[in-house]
Amino acid sequence: MVVPTRAGAIGMLPLPILGFRIEGFRSIYKDWQEIGPLEKINIFIGQNNSGKSNVIRYVSRYIIPALSGKAPESLATDLPRNGYTTPSCTWMLFPIHEMYIEKALPQDKKPLADRFVTLMQMLSTTINDGRMIWLPVEAKGSRIHKNADVLNAIIGKHTRDKEHTLLNFWQHLRNGSGGNVHDWLTDILQVFISPFFYSVDVKIVQALRRIDTRLEEFRPEFGASAGNDKIIDALAALASPPWDRQEDRKRFAAIEHFVNSVLSRSDVKVEIPHDKSTININMDGRVLPVEALGTGLHQIILMAANVIAVTNSVVCIEEPELHLHPELQRQFMRFLESEGTNQYFITTHSAHVMDATDAAVFSVELKEGSTYFRRAIGRQSRRSICDDLGYRPSDLLQSNCVMWVEGPSDRLYLNRWINEKDSSLVEGIHYSIMFYGGRLLSHLKVEDSEIDEFIHLLPINRFPCMLIDSDKRSSHARMNDTKKRIVREFESMSAFCWVTKGKEIENYLSDETRNVASKMVHANAREAAYRGNEYCNGLAYKTISGNVIENVDKIKFAKAALTLETDWKRLDLDHQVSQLVSYIKRANRIIHEQ
Repeated sequence: MVVPTRAGAIGMLPLPILGFRIEGFRSIYKDWQEIGPLEKINIFIGQNNSGKSNVIRYVSRYIIPALSGKAPESLATDLPRNGYTTPSCTWMLFPIHEMYIEKALPQDKKPLADRFVTLMQMLSTTINDGRMIWLPVEAKGSRIHKNADVLNAIIGKHTRDKEHTLLNFWQHLRNGSGGNVHDWLTDILQVFISPFFYSVDVKIVQALRRIDTRLEEFRPEFGASAGNDKIIDALAALASPPWDRQEDRKRFAAIEHFVNSVLSRSDVKVEIPHDKSTININMDGRVLPVEALGTGLHQIILMAANVIAVTNSVVCIEEPELHLHPELQRQFMRFLESEGTNQYFITTHSAHVMDATDAAVFSVELKEGSTYFRRAIGRQSRRSICDDLGYRPSDLLQSNCVMWVEGPSDRLYLNRWINEKDSSLVEGIHYSIMFYGGRLLSHLKVEDSEIDEFIHLLPINRFPCMLIDSDKRSSHARMNDTKKRIVREFESMSAFCWVTKGKEIENYLSDETRNVASKMVHANAREAAYRGNEYCNGLAYKTISGNVIENVDKIKFAKAALTLETDWKRLDLDHQVSQLVSYIKRANRIIHEQ
């Protein structure tokens, strides 16, 4: 499990919230629900009254105060029903990583960091996977919950060796003596969690959002400002910061850049008048207050302004899709993905919001009066959520170019490579990526009905293109007849079809990249299993003990590999990506500059 991080002033920092469990809160009361592991963007999708908003309430009233060492902001309406009680502790997810542990240790104890990692990994496997661990935190502050049964569960199977290890480490950590195994463990865990508890702000962007206007002529429509609307003041501070906060101008420039991308312009200016009465949009020689724009533009600019006004915070957004065309929904989600150091919790009914980013997606469902959460891992799980919502592939008609790939990892590679060739091309605006699944092209019968249905689907979009793994085991091997048929169909439409020169897309990665990525994803990896072979399993790796592991999580591997430099000389990668970029530009009628 890769620990999710965010960019920060001192390098990569852990997200404020990596995971938590909810129990005894509003509609979540029959069984505790695990929300995690979390990412920078976390999406909760489900039907009306399923309990989505309760996540935002719990985060803002319980988790954020706990991180700041404060008492929860509980209300009478938060209490569970039918005799269920609120637990006295909250289980939270923490990373087991030497970098974070070192921060918790005084200078003379920092050499213990490596042993600290080993000790944490020794605890019960029901709460840790070697990289992250669930621990109980007091509901009223940043303290480990000291309960004998809970501590025994954390330790797992009691052995004399395990108790000796805990005592020995505790003595080195505290230079103390005495106590019992529960005292030692509590003390050790308290040191372990200390770097992750600090003051975190929370910003809630509600579904019914507007700027309470300070302009007289718009008060009948928007309502008069009561003087407590801080968003315009915050933007004014970013636009004209004091001498020692000039970096804030970049955040204001990000808002301006986003507005230009939404309007497909490059010359639009965002301005705050001296009286801070509104947000002005300056374009085509005209200056208009944001209140005079269409509802969709008003909404998306307001949401973006709320997001950019805060940093290193937790931002909760309710139903960002309201009044927004699907394309604007995607643009806003990409804005969240690219800007700022915040962590986001989003409730939605929109499949467009869900599909726009590589977010953590949770399905929310109400069963017998209680709310249940299910993390959507993988394409099939996300597809079932779309089915529940009545989602249809209307993107085929609306997208300028539809790119068919086997799965989510292919999407990660293509987006990175396209961006390196031309950063102006954006998924969801200039092209869409859809998954066909490798099983489809593994069919041996060329005339299979599923193949026929897929082929009939292709011409719905005027500019379809496709990436196919050759799956060849050697340079002399041949593709199966089904793939050959697909290639012929694309040729007949004068459409772009890319068949990998090697066995699969991972073979476009250099041996060194695969070595490093394997070590980043797998703690026991020594190196990539196969070197100098473009027809091998590019994901496989050798363990420290020499075993070869073939079954690897493609998405985690891709995310790790794409943090490294692209080798454009690898096979025909440069040629194929250049051809693909030209095809996307043609689909969007982008004229090449001379």
